[in-house]
Amino acid sequence: MWQLSSLPTLNAFLNATSTILLLAGYRFIRQQNVRVHKICMVAAFAVSVLFLLSYLTYHYYVGTTRFTGQGWIRTAYFTLLISHTVLAALVPFLALVTLFRALKGQFPQHRRVARWTLPIWLYVSVTGVLVYLMLYQLYPQTTQEQAESTRLGADTSVSEETTASDRKGYFYPTFLCAELVAATTNDPAANAAVTTNAVPR
Repeated sequence: MWQLSSLPTLNAFLNATSTILLLAGYRFIRQQNVRVHKICMVAAFAVSVLFLLSYLTYHYYVGTTRFTGQGWIRTAYFTLLISHTVLAALVPFLALVTLFRALKGQFPQHRRVARWTLPIWLYVSVTGVLVYLMLYQLYPQTTQEQAESTRLGADTSVSEETTASDRKGYFYPTFLCAELVAATTNDPAANAAVTTNAVPR
C-alpha cells in the first residue's frame, strides 16, 4: 500500500535518476549525438518535475523532520542543506530557459545558459541524495521523535478553518525557507511555530 513515509525514498531515487540522465546527456552532446542528448535532457526535466510534485505532496501532509546528528556532522549537514536549498530554487528557472532555447533552435544562447544550468542542476540532484541519506538513513529520528513531529504537525500545521485553496497558495521557496528555520532548532515549540510552512526533506 502506498504511504507518505515512502516519499523521501522516492524523492532520493528521482534525484539519483536525474543525475544519471544529466550525465548521460552531457556525454552524448560531447559525442555530437544531439538526438539522444535531447532525449536524456527532456527525461531529466520530466523526472525533476515528478520529484517536485512528490516533494510538495510530502510537505503538504507531513510535519517537520529534524536532523538528530550532533557535533561536526551537524555543521556539515546544514552547510550542505543550505547550499542545496538555495541552488534548488534556481533550477526550475534555469532548466526552463535552457530547454526553451534548445527547442527554439537558439543554440548559442542555449550553450551559454547550459554552462550554468548543468553544474547547478547536478549539484542539487547529488546533494539531494546526500541529504536524504544523512537525514533518514544515517541519523534517523527515533519513533518517539517521529510521533512528536507528527503531533506538532497535526496540532499546528492547518487549522480547521483553513481551506484547501489556502493550502494550495504555498510556494516552493516558502517551503524551502521554512524548512531551514525548523530544521536548525531542537526546540519543539520553535518547530511548532513554523510547522505551518516548514517541511521535511
